[in-house]
Amino acid sequence: MISPQAKAIESQLRLMREECTGPFDLQKQRENARNAHELTGVPIGVPHVSGQMAGVPVLRAVPDNDQGRFSVVFLHGGAFCLMSAWTHHRFAGYIAQACKAQVISPDYSLAPEKPFPRALSECVSVITAAREEHPRRLIALVGDSAGGGLALSALLQMRDSGAPLPFGAVLMAPWLDLTLSSPSVKSAAKRDVILIEENLREMAELYTGGEDLRDPRVSPVYGNFAGLPPLYVQASGNDLLRDDCTLLRDAYIAQGLELQYELFADMFHSFQFYAGKMPEAEHAIGKAAGFLKGACDKISNVQF
Repeated sequence: MISPQAKAIESQLRLMREECTGPFDLQKQRENARNAHELTGVPIGVPHVSGQMAGVPVLRAVPDNDQGRFSVVFLHGGAFCLMSAWTHHRFAGYIAQACKAQVISPDYSLAPEKPFPRALSECVSVITAAREEHPRRLIALVGDSAGGGLALSALLQMRDSGAPLPFGAVLMAPWLDLTLSSPSVKSAAKRDVILIEENLREMAELYTGGEDLRDPRVSPVYGNFAGLPPLYVQASGNDLLRDDCTLLRDAYIAQGLELQYELFADMFHSFQFYAGKMPEAEHAIGKAAGFLKGACDKISNVQF
């Protein structure tokens, strides 16, 4: 059973999706998404500070309950072409509140104006800068949707370059396969109240600019995950990207790595975004925070 609040948001999203029928129009989609944060709750006691890290604009959520144990770099979703650190600043605030940690959100470059690998390079630079800012503070990584894909791609790139990795990462409804080959792209399409396959294909092409869609830097589900840190992956049952998560789970575990997977069977894509408006979102964010605190404890023996 889902909450009345979740049902109401799902109905609202379905109506908004139906209004998006017709030919793909990136500018219209950007305009529709510009004030997406207004659909979410407002976290209490989490001021935001704008700035730059490694030459990239960032928004920093600094909760009143910050324990200074670790910082989180949060990569927002938006299919690589939409959204911003601002559209996700309240979401980041709820993550900060739950983790009792600062959350740094890069306002990374969007396609098609600045296609791959610009966003990935910027995210890696911010993760590196966050670690250098406070050498004694550990770094965690969180991403939702396309941001989840960027998070996993960033881990692969950092490992390959020999850079120190975050101690753990949380991927919420990640988009990991830009070829859109997962079975759920078809099987869950009618239940998905947000994503449209044709639009995702358009934005995948805009982002990659002709690059191979199976390149692990683009579609990290095709990567080799040796040496990567523990992951916690949250999948949604009514999400056409759902099976990207199961493909990652099976590959990660087959390589003997630590991955926790959880399916929120009745939820829609990136439902965590609606924290403050539906209890399921806050519950999922709380579980993500618990995972990161536990992973941090294993490394630092810090008790939360």
